[in-house]
Amino acid sequence: MRHRRPGRLRLAGHPAVRSGGEESRQSDDTEGRVHALGSSAEPVPPTVADVWDARRALQGVVRRTPVFREDLLDEAVGAAVHVKAEHLQRTGSFKVRGAYNKVRSLSPEARARGILTVSAGNAALGAAFAARAHGIPCRVVMPARPVQAKLDAVRALGAEVILHGTSTTEMFARAEELMAEHGYSFVHPFEQPEVVAGQGTIGFEILEDVPDVDTIYVPASGGGMLAGVALAVKALAPRVRVIGVQPQGAPSIRLSLDAGAVTESPPVDTLADGLIARRCGALNFAIIRRLVDDVVLVSDDEILDAMRLIWRTMRTAVEPSGAAALAGACRDRRAGRSRVVVTSGANVDLDLLRHALAGGTAAAWKQAAAGGR
Repeated sequence: MRHRRPGRLRLAGHPAVRSGGEESRQSDDTEGRVHALGSSAEPVPPTVADVWDARRALQGVVRRTPVFREDLLDEAVGAAVHVKAEHLQRTGSFKVRGAYNKVRSLSPEARARGILTVSAGNAALGAAFAARAHGIPCRVVMPARPVQAKLDAVRALGAEVILHGTSTTEMFARAEELMAEHGYSFVHPFEQPEVVAGQGTIGFEILEDVPDVDTIYVPASGGGMLAGVALAVKALAPRVRVIGVQPQGAPSIRLSLDAGAVTESPPVDTLADGLIARRCGALNFAIIRRLVDDVVLVSDDEILDAMRLIWRTMRTAVEPSGAAALAGACRDRRAGRSRVVVTSGANVDLDLLRHALAGGTAAAWKQAAAGGR
């Protein structure tokens, strides 16, 4: 397995990243509340300059995750595959980038009220980490039956967890009640300009480390990482294709692109618990529709196959959401292309990992889960 040495883009003087000054945007909790919970108020979309500001703010806070390449993986996919290892990020997921960037932008008054987020796990970990770094309280609404490893990790970071509902719709409704009652500052799991900009820093790192990249595959749900990566990459390397990858059982962005407007998906049915948003963010959708080349759907069995492939060729474990991008790349059989897949997280249910590595199917896992295993 080969590790690509980090490169360096000359970004400071690039027209796309020139900003009016060194100060980053600062906000109270109002923008997060109204945008996250359905107001008609529109936030200011992030720019490439915002991504650049986020990059500077995140230096020394998050890991500059490595890019790996393995001959066995190349042979299995039929192309040069570079793995952007966000599963090695602090908290085990890319989400910490956006959460920290949002929290550092809050006013002192908004921070003092504490933050609240909604998450199946990875965004919760990112918000809890950011809150801990700033010395402020964090509360998280998680599903009633979360992945135990994620729940334990969120609590270990000091966050208070409220278990509620089985869908993101129910979880967001509970968050709205809590905000109305307590005045918490909301950190959206995927749709705030600062969150999108923080996730977009991944795009800069990919261009530095794999300058000959042809296509980048990004797992997508609410679309924050997909929008951020596309924003960064298309500004500096418009030739590079950016492809979103969603589970067939949670196709919110694909449905929205087909309809030409944000569209809620049917109740989700996927074992990729990090990709379960039923609606992509409107802010993110505007960026995705303008800049992303395509969004492809993969089955849960293809995701399990990708988990096994990463383990077999690289001896590293990723969660289903983290394997989705590779599943998408495996569908693209164009020879000779240089591809990057973002392995977005490693916070995997250990029983599911064992099931995947033993060759188990998605149907068998869901049947066992329905019966309480």
